[in-house]
Amino acid sequence: MALNSRLRQYQVRDLLEEQRRNEHELRQAHEQLADRAKQLQTLVESRTAKLAEANEQLRREMAEREALRRKLLHAQEEERRRIARELHDQMGQNLTALNVGLKSLLGRQSGSGLGSRVQQLQELATQTARDLHRVAVELRPAALDDLGLVKAIRALTETWSTRYGIDVDFEAGQYPRAGISSEIETILYRIIQEALNNVAKHSGATRVAVVLRCSADQVQAIIEDDGRGFDARVPSQSGNGSGRLGLLGIQERLGMVGGNFKVESAPERGATLLIRVPIPKAHEKEKKTN
Repeated sequence: MALNSRLRQYQVRDLLEEQRRNEHELRQAHEQLADRAKQLQTLVESRTAKLAEANEQLRREMAEREALRRKLLHAQEEERRRIARELHDQMGQNLTALNVGLKSLLGRQSGSGLGSRVQQLQELATQTARDLHRVAVELRPAALDDLGLVKAIRALTETWSTRYGIDVDFEAGQYPRAGISSEIETILYRIIQEALNNVAKHSGATRVAVVLRCSADQVQAIIEDDGRGFDARVPSQSGNGSGRLGLLGIQERLGMVGGNFKVESAPERGATLLIRVPIPKAHEKEKKTN
């Protein structure tokens, strides 16, 4: 009896010791697991912070690049304006004076063989003056600064129609005469100018419609032609359709003001270019006030 009791005591003692060892090992495992979890959390936090810093750096660089692109565009437009003014004011006056002088000389030499030569020079001076005026307008139309976007586009479409022999219908009844920033209007003018040039080069159209309108929160421009069209579902070489018909430049200009565009076309069905530019909140309030 005494022997059996002692054996049971030994067994209980061994079980208790084994239980203490297991509990100790379990605590160590929990501590190691907690340490690993802390290390992992620290690593995740560190990498998250680095990723956030990299994203912020990328955002700043993109913002700086966008600001630089805007400055370059503004500088380009200012240089266009300066050159156009100089061509119109200085060179235009010089050609006018030359033409008047040739006309006076033609009156004196009308009976001689020199008269026909003077007349040719006068015609050349007149044509040069016309070409100079056209170049100045293409560089920076004075109407855009002096009279606004609608009259500038109307003048553009009339000149373009005469030059290429393509009928143009221009509609701007839903476009406000004030309240849109000069930056947006300059971009819209350049885009419509580029779109019309693309129509003349590629479409074979006989008629073009240009619509300019404004809703509560965006400006829209639509350029539609009845030309040969193309399959808009087929990607261009640029991979996103932007390279077709010079649309990459249009995309870059729109990106500066948060705008976008859509092209709808099919073979022998013509093409439609839809431009959308959001109106900044400040301009929305100004437009409602006006």
